[in-house]
Amino acid sequence: IGITSENIVAFGDGENDREMIEFAGLGIAMKNGDASLKQIADKVSSKTNNEDGVAVEIEKLMEKYDEELLRDNFLRTKISQVKALEMKQTQMDKSKAELKKILTAALDFVSYFVVIGSVIWWFKVVQVYSSVVKYISSASKKASLGSIIGLNFCNSFKL
Repeated sequence: IGITSENIVAFGDGENDREMIEFAGLGIAMKNGDASLKQIADKVSSKTNNEDGVAVEIEKLMEKYDEELLRDNFLRTKISQVKALEMKQTQMDKSKAELKKILTAALDFVSYFVVIGSVIWWFKVVQVYSSVVKYISSASKKASLGSIIGLNFCNSFKL
């Protein structure tokens, strides 16, 4: 059936159980067993065969097995949780990188319009400045002409 000796537990109390105890992966002698059997056994029960020593040892093995099974299940669960967290971290890192690319592109786009806006603003300032200079220039020419006309007018009447 494919069961190896390391997966077999044997219980005994007499010399006739010697081969079975030696062959099994775990050989358990009863408390009231032969001294020579106790020497070769992997473990000696704290109970005799009359005190249900075999049942007590099976219960201990099952508790140990249950504890190991629970521990293994707990470890598997924790490993799965860690792997899931690592996957989420990887996804978050990828999303962070993509978001950084998007924000960089958006910043470049905004910077482009800021530069264009600044150029347009300076162009408007230059236009206004040119208009003001033209107006002042024109007004000063008129003022000079008016001053000349006014002086001539005053001189004509000897005012």
